[in-house]
Amino acid sequence: LVGDAWALVHETGHNLGLHQTMHLPDGTCCTISNNCDDGCMDTPTLNEIIASGQPDPCPHWGQNIPTKSNNIMDYSGEQSVTPEQLGRIHYTLMHDMISYIYDDYCSLNLNEPEYMLGAGQVLTWQNDRILNNNLVIENGARLTLKDCTLYVPSGASIIVKPGGSLFLDGATITNRCGLMWQGIEVWGNSGTHQYEANGSYGQGYLEMRNGATIENAICAVELWRPEHYNTTGGIIHATDATFRNNAKSVHALWYTNYSYINDEQEMPYNSFFHNCSFSIDANYLGTTTFFKHVDMKHVKGISFLGCDFSVNRNVPGVSLWCMGIGAYEAGFTVNSYCENSNVLPCPDEYLIPSSFYGFHRGIHASNDGSAARMFTVRNSLFDNNTCGIYALNTDYATIVDNDFTVGCGSDCDFGIYADGLSAFCIEENTFHPRATNTGSPYGIVIVNPGTNDIYRNSFANLRCGNVAVGDNKTSTSGLTYTCNTNSGNAIDFCVLKDGSIGDIASSQGSATLPAGNTFDGSLYHLYNDGNHLISYYYDVN
Repeated sequence: LVGDAWALVHETGHNLGLHQTMHLPDGTCCTISNNCDDGCMDTPTLNEIIASGQPDPCPHWGQNIPTKSNNIMDYSGEQSVTPEQLGRIHYTLMHDMISYIYDDYCSLNLNEPEYMLGAGQVLTWQNDRILNNNLVIENGARLTLKDCTLYVPSGASIIVKPGGSLFLDGATITNRCGLMWQGIEVWGNSGTHQYEANGSYGQGYLEMRNGATIENAICAVELWRPEHYNTTGGIIHATDATFRNNAKSVHALWYTNYSYINDEQEMPYNSFFHNCSFSIDANYLGTTTFFKHVDMKHVKGISFLGCDFSVNRNVPGVSLWCMGIGAYEAGFTVNSYCENSNVLPCPDEYLIPSSFYGFHRGIHASNDGSAARMFTVRNSLFDNNTCGIYALNTDYATIVDNDFTVGCGSDCDFGIYADGLSAFCIEENTFHPRATNTGSPYGIVIVNPGTNDIYRNSFANLRCGNVAVGDNKTSTSGLTYTCNTNSGNAIDFCVLKDGSIGDIASSQGSATLPAGNTFDGSLYHLYNDGNHLISYYYDVN
């Protein structure tokens, strides 16, 4: 029975990550005084010592012990666990067995203290861990999660206070027990700029890199303390990062960054996302409804370069009206990302485009007139969206060099739908339907834009390439279409009334500068249901 008991202890030790009996290089046993650990593993084995004719310095149970061992793996009658073995057991439990022993930590435990990093603390966590309450990073503290996983229970948050910083370097922050956690709050100071001074920021700072992942959060990153409007302005720098199955990925709002030299000059919001992925897939928990990956209001200048936005709209918990980016009185940039090249301009083979797949609106940008905000979308792909880009009353929009695969099977699918844009640049885009499209795909719909030009775009095999709705005409000018390519559309250009009014510029081109559009295979090249005649100028060649 004694032997069976020690055998049970020994084998349990293996399950906890401990190795066989250890011997010192001189053949003696690991003793209490020397506190040896797995550094003994390369020394002679028990069989090697016995074969040499020497007595075993770490005897099994039932034999006389020349020295007392503190190695729980040696079957001796008086055992303890070394500090090194305790460390190995702790690592095994936290890393290899975490999902078996921590299922009771499913929800925030207010009886447990918050994990606090105080001013001046600089820590790196490289082993998997679990929280049972909030993690708080104070002003002047810095925490790095390196190639590990942090498990967060329902109701718990990670809080980065102004002046604190959190670095996710190849690390994953995820949930427990199939319940969504709250997410990371990066607190700011609405009265402070976002520039680095003396090695730190006056705002909370989050950096994600090398495949860092945040998943299964209600809001992965809040760039403020929710409901405290004096805490806006938190900073995030994300490169090669993943935001997966979050009800919302990023929320930035009501902050203006001013130049630290001239406090009247507005500067871009100091946050960016480069080569990042935002996705909702079949594993979405769905306990909180997904509406949009990125939610911005009254901010300017956040950039998304080479980012992939996608959603599976068939998953429970996903809104039918979902968006990739929702921007309200907010300026932003979506563009490609240049990877592994320092050449300017970036060679095409190194460009990673941004993409939007599966949304009701890939990008929604609207303005209530309270702030002048501009947005830019370049070198991006739009596919399987009800509407690729929806713009309402924005002051200026630049939409250039994008590819729109229009349609997800609804009655009306649009590449671009723009209503009330005071000015825009829509150039060099391509529009074509999905191969399996069963709906009615439209390229560009323009409503009441004033004087603008749709220039050098390509439209193929659509229900209608371009639709102009309402009053798109002034006494001397209006909406024009120049140098666009049309092929196989049912209607190339269509002018419709909004109520009783419908017009575009009365002259498309001029006697000295033809409109320059090309037509091939359409039922109608120009269908005019507006209020006035249109003079269309073309080159006979």
